[in-house]
Amino acid sequence: MKMNSRFAGSILTIAALLLSAGPFAAAQADVNPPGPNLIVGTWQVTITLRNCENGQQLAPPFQSLLTFGSEGTLVETTANPGFYPAQRGPGHGDWNRSGIRAFTASSLAYVTLDGQLTMKQRIDQNIEFEGGPDKFHSVATVEFFDPNDHLLKSGCATADAVRYK
Repeated sequence: MKMNSRFAGSILTIAALLLSAGPFAAAQADVNPPGPNLIVGTWQVTITLRNCENGQQLAPPFQSLLTFGSEGTLVETTANPGFYPAQRGPGHGDWNRSGIRAFTASSLAYVTLDGQLTMKQRIDQNIEFEGGPDKFHSVATVEFFDPNDHLLKSGCATADAVRYK
């Protein structure tokens, strides 16, 4: 009988350890899952400028390219018709994992006129993968600063991206 109670006690102890480790393991997997990073690669992105208050579309969508490097870097080029050709340079920034299928990204681009820096554009995104590894949706804030980093204006946008293959 003593053997059975020891055996039962061991089983209960193991079960308790497994149950208590479950939430910790799930939380760890949520932040840093195994395998390659979903976001790494080049993406064709369709961006829609939105009213920050009600989400209403403000202008026709336009295209951008985003490239996420494996070390957390980001390079972005846009075809936003709100800028004259060669007025806005490429954006440079970084990204971080924020969940199993979620990331944050920030980038900075210079806006020039006649070779002079007139504004800086900062874009901060919350990215979520939906329906597989080759599509994501993001919600972004966009801010424009003068050359001395004083906020001039801000806005909102959404984006839908497909992996470039």
